[in-house]
Amino acid sequence: MNFKNLILKEAKEINKDIPKCIHFNQCGGCILQNLSYKNQLKLKEKALERLGIFAKVMPSPKIWGFRNRLDFTASKGKLGFRVKNTWDKVFDVSNCLIMSKEVNQILEKVRFLSSELKIPFYDVTSHEGNLRYVVIREGKFTKERMINFITKSEKSISDLMSHFDEVSIIHSVNDSLSDISKGRFVSYIGKNYITEELNGIKYIIGPNSFFQTNPYQAKKVFSKIKSIVKGSKKVLDLFCGVGGISLYVADVVNEVEGVEIEVESIINANQSKELNKISNVSFEISNVKDFNLKNIYDFVIVDPPRQGLTPTLAKKLSNFDRILYMSCNPVSQIEDLKCLNHRIVESYAFDMFPHTPHVETLLVLEKK
Repeated sequence: MNFKNLILKEAKEINKDIPKCIHFNQCGGCILQNLSYKNQLKLKEKALERLGIFAKVMPSPKIWGFRNRLDFTASKGKLGFRVKNTWDKVFDVSNCLIMSKEVNQILEKVRFLSSELKIPFYDVTSHEGNLRYVVIREGKFTKERMINFITKSEKSISDLMSHFDEVSIIHSVNDSLSDISKGRFVSYIGKNYITEELNGIKYIIGPNSFFQTNPYQAKKVFSKIKSIVKGSKKVLDLFCGVGGISLYVADVVNEVEGVEIEVESIINANQSKELNKISNVSFEISNVKDFNLKNIYDFVIVDPPRQGLTPTLAKKLSNFDRILYMSCNPVSQIEDLKCLNHRIVESYAFDMFPHTPHVETLLVLEKK
């Protein structure tokens, strides 16, 4: 079962609006943009109901300019996104409506300077050229921005980087055939991170660290989690990333322990912990599947990747009385419930990704 297909099947019966984005017919991202936002939310609620999750989908506080990160592909003279349903064709993005105007201006500046400085874009079929990706991140509440130039070689691009005055300008290298928008760190101008702030908690975010892509909605999700775990003695936060949830709930619980496999994320989490002067949170680098789960936690929070917990981890978690399961893929979330010895006692849904067939769900689970 595919959540996207559930959405698109229902969408066929709804009258279409004229999409706002000029790239709608080429881009495979905001494919629900030709529906009213009210209808988008209804579709997501219906699809969740078919999975057995009954929750009103909370609308995003902003449906344009909400996204804090986009990965722009440089290939065959184009700088933008892949043409939908293709892997080797890229179209120039002139105005992405889910990013800020400042990010769009940066993108246009990169395109112009790359041409002026004769920096060749990578070719995904011949593997020639150098500039592969331009990843732009921004703190929505701090207005700090990062540009991460990902190239094929370590050849200096300082002449390009020096034209920008953003908080963080980074050069990374991916010299493998893997088509991923991350690489090993080479150099930077300014700082090698940016900060974001959600309701007084400051977060340090590196070039490869995960952070919720819609900070406006993340505040609402984190606040709901905080209200649920309030008063707990000890909370375990698995897949904690940069400590987004761990640090946010720290002032209403006695102790939080965060676990994450990505080293950069844990480094950022500890930096944020020091920045906020929080003393009751600890972080550990570990694969959650290998982490020694001790039955001493009042609440276990899990926010796994799209593929979910895996049956092995789900079975390990079955001994805990209360689990707070956050997911960007309700299909894998429901599959994991089959391996957990728990029942749903509360269900919440948040539209973290307007105009897309995706939704964030939050389930409060209690042991049967």
